[in-house]
Amino acid sequence: MKVRVAKCCLFVNLRLACFMIAIFDTCVHIVNLQMCNHPVFDILATFVYITHALGCFMLVLSVIIEMSHLVIVYLITNIMQALVLTVSSYYWVTCQENSKFDISVAIFSICISIYFWIVAYSYLRLCKERVSDEYFASFSKSFLR
Repeated sequence: MKVRVAKCCLFVNLRLACFMIAIFDTCVHIVNLQMCNHPVFDILATFVYITHALGCFMLVLSVIIEMSHLVIVYLITNIMQALVLTVSSYYWVTCQENSKFDISVAIFSICISIYFWIVAYSYLRLCKERVSDEYFASFSKSFLR
């Protein structure tokens, strides 16, 4: 996949950005758990938000120990969360009870979720490239001896 960024918000390196994303995402989803009052999506949304909080925790661990496989958990849970946000936003639009502010916040959440996914994916690719470069360097040193 070619969609990658070098820095988050033009100046924050990807490792620090992933840490900030995980903290921000966790706080936002704690609020979303409090506001989850959809009769149809109540159980599913709660499950997805809790799973995504686990994905955020895995992203923090990935930043701390620089293990790229943990980022994949965040990427999967972020996709699930974005799908639930999209479906619930459609429900909010058809519900007539919600204000334009609620709908615009939901659309903003979807957009920010997509951007966070791109940043986390870029960090995953950066970690994999770093590991492959280190492996190649150590392999060439041992092979050339």
